[in-house]
Amino acid sequence: MSFEQMKAITEKALEDTKETVAYFNDAPANVKDNLRNKLRNSLNKLYMSYDNREDRFIVNDTLPKLELYNFQLNQEIYKNGTSISKAYEENGIEASHQYVKVENTLSTATKKLSFKDAFLKYADMITKNQFTPQLTALEREQPLIREAYYKLGTEKVRSLRYIKKSVENALISLETDQTTEQRIARIITNVIPTQDTITVADANRIIEEAYQQLGIAHKAKAKELHKWYECSEPKGKRIDGKVVKVVEIYREKFIFDN
Repeated sequence: MSFEQMKAITEKALEDTKETVAYFNDAPANVKDNLRNKLRNSLNKLYMSYDNREDRFIVNDTLPKLELYNFQLNQEIYKNGTSISKAYEENGIEASHQYVKVENTLSTATKKLSFKDAFLKYADMITKNQFTPQLTALEREQPLIREAYYKLGTEKVRSLRYIKKSVENALISLETDQTTEQRIARIITNVIPTQDTITVADANRIIEEAYQQLGIAHKAKAKELHKWYECSEPKGKRIDGKVVKVVEIYREKFIFDN
């Protein structure tokens, strides 16, 4: 597929999304009730988000530009074997690493940026409309930054102190195609590792925070871990000379849709 064909398809999809979202946002409550879940499942989730408080869908206009640029980059630079360094120079970017082409891919030995550094650089480039090869390189290095930027925004990510796990959990809390229990299960299993031991105090804190992220007041009990894990009952264990209550986590349980 050529870049022009991809551009036409993307622009058509964006226009269709805008029209559908506008129709839903202006519709009466009974119509919204019939459409809400259908739109959540059918529309491109990277092009739009849902505001639960206002019961409205929001279209992200910037993303199509980035999608098209990524397509052009992959088609015309990576696939055709053009040097990334040369592409950087053509776009006025200083290139300091040597790249080699290996079986239609490009590799470089560089130190990986932290999530925080990558996100801040990414946000700055998007704000300045700098859709360059460096933007795509950041996405490849830290894939989470793209979703975090468009779904959470810079202020929310800053409030989470750029902690990757916290950002992942905040994104899970936004998902609308899973039940509340499934989202809570994903948040908790994202934090508590298997084949490990956790104190009852830490388990209670993590469970309570998971519910809080979804706006639910909940008195946490470590025994609830049985909902999400195959694990032991709370028992005493000596740690640093003190006996504390712990739970041994064996493995996750499967969470199915109803």
